[in-house]
Amino acid sequence: MSRVSGFTMIEVLITLGIIIILMVALMPAINAAREYSRSVECQSNQQQILDTFLARRKSLGATLRAETL
Repeated sequence: MSRVSGFTMIEVLITLGIIIILMVALMPAINAAREYSRSVECQSNQQQILDTFLARRKSLGATLRAETL
């Protein structure tokens, strides 16, 4: 009788179980990093809007009225 080499079903299931456990453990960290990235992007956008507003105000030499925006 020749023995066929390969993985047993138990080995495959254990490996899949370990991978699933690691993925579940990493999901909160991944989500936190995504949320932080969104926050940084939002702050950057707000800063760009403010910088544009201030540059426009400076170029006009006066305050901007709502209808000129």
